[in-house]
Amino acid sequence: MIAILVVDAQGELGDVDAVVVEDDTYHVLSADPAWRPVAEHPLRVLNAAIGALPDALGDVTVVEERPLKLCAVIHDLDREPSCDQRAIGLALAEVLAIVQRRELRSLALPLLGTVHGRVPVADAIEILRGALAGASATTLRGLELRVAAADVDRVRALLEPTAPQP
Repeated sequence: MIAILVVDAQGELGDVDAVVVEDDTYHVLSADPAWRPVAEHPLRVLNAAIGALPDALGDVTVVEERPLKLCAVIHDLDREPSCDQRAIGLALAEVLAIVQRRELRSLALPLLGTVHGRVPVADAIEILRGALAGASATTLRGLELRVAAADVDRVRALLEPTAPQP
């Protein structure tokens, strides 16, 4: 059983093994906005950028840091809208596969598609439910679901199990 804790995305990050972030095919959305000097010559950096190929929608890039950073590629910035439910579902399935392979026990996750996209909260929750239901036995025990402060109570209510119908 996975315990889901719904928290304000602006709050402090809990003690988790990995953090998922929304990303795009060229990793613009997950890039650090701070300028940092690099050791390589600027022309080499520019040539590498020009020759870069986009990741596929649904891919997940792993950044080895503590906690582990999982960049879920759900946006194609050349499209409008930039993300869709299929890409979100594929990315969630890949995130859960990585969790299983690495035997992670806790994960911080935004409602994918609601951070940089326009996916309705209720739809994002259903995609998440489907991914969790479709996952094989998992080592995951805790999920910190990070949502906008205005959505915390609504998301908690939507996640409550429905009462059995008589």
